[in-house]
Amino acid sequence: MTNQNTLPKTYEKPQLSIQVNGAPPRRAQAPDFSEIEQTLRGIALADSPVLIEGADDQTRENVAQLLHLYGRRAELPMHLCNSVEDAMELLNTGAFISSNDEPPSGTWVLRDVTQWSLESLEALNRAIQQLHVTRVRGQFLHKTLPRIVVLDPPPEDGNEMLAALRRNLSFFHICLNDDVEVSP
Repeated sequence: MTNQNTLPKTYEKPQLSIQVNGAPPRRAQAPDFSEIEQTLRGIALADSPVLIEGADDQTRENVAQLLHLYGRRAELPMHLCNSVEDAMELLNTGAFISSNDEPPSGTWVLRDVTQWSLESLEALNRAIQQLHVTRVRGQFLHKTLPRIVVLDPPPEDGNEMLAALRRNLSFFHICLNDDVEVSP
């Protein structure tokens, strides 16, 4: 009798190459990416927006979750926005542009930004710019300002607003590839 709760012996965790901000790619195994834990911890503590692309939805979400858990917002909620409606609900609370007593902080993980309306993209861009301004002033408001993580980035050849959003998100750029032909 075989135990149905265990993986077959031939199962291997998917191996990916991961590249951060143009550095040489490194091998890492999903879902925990322990080989690059220190790199992810460093990114997590920087409080900057992060752009994650490549691989599949679940792998990108795993990386976003690790960034959340390693960062200063770990005790705060991680909001996974699967639609523009979810994200706009967070943005419309005024977390960046007003002084609400309890803005939805934590980590905002956004999907499908290429499908957003121009108005929604402009609102997100304003939110990210506000975050940059606050960070540049040396204020560490991780309890009140969210971290923004975008899982499927806008294309480089998109409209002007998508291009501006991509520039605003490119402080940390994590690229995941199924190609594992990299130097160890």
